[in-house]
Amino acid sequence: MAKILMFRRPNLEAQRGPLLYPDDTPALRKLIKELIELKYFVSRPSKHHIKHGAINFYPSTGTITIDAVGRHPENGRQAFLALLKTMYPKQPVADWSGGEPPPRPVVLKIDLDDQEEATGDQEHKQDDDGDLPW
Repeated sequence: MAKILMFRRPNLEAQRGPLLYPDDTPALRKLIKELIELKYFVSRPSKHHIKHGAINFYPSTGTITIDAVGRHPENGRQAFLALLKTMYPKQPVADWSGGEPPPRPVVLKIDLDDQEEATGDQEHKQDDDGDLPW
């Protein structure tokens, strides 16, 4: 599959429906819960439609579509999860529980007021009217 780069700002003005509906199947509720646990925050543009980023999933038919691309060749829950992980990979969380913590960053303190002392006593160049050039 070709890499697809998605750089689209979310439409914050679009109305969002509820994430769960009273007549959702237990399998659909389980899928939404799993997506949230995986940090894929989905929306429900319609009762029959789950969306994350540019990926659309229709659970009743298993159809997957990608915005501006069209229908995905694979169908089903597992294909949807695999496509999410491919197009929107999550960064692994560092585990510092058993090992050493990461090295502390080096912080440099630079003070430009001490430049004259560091370079020795130098005369300040002045303009004809006695003002400093800066």
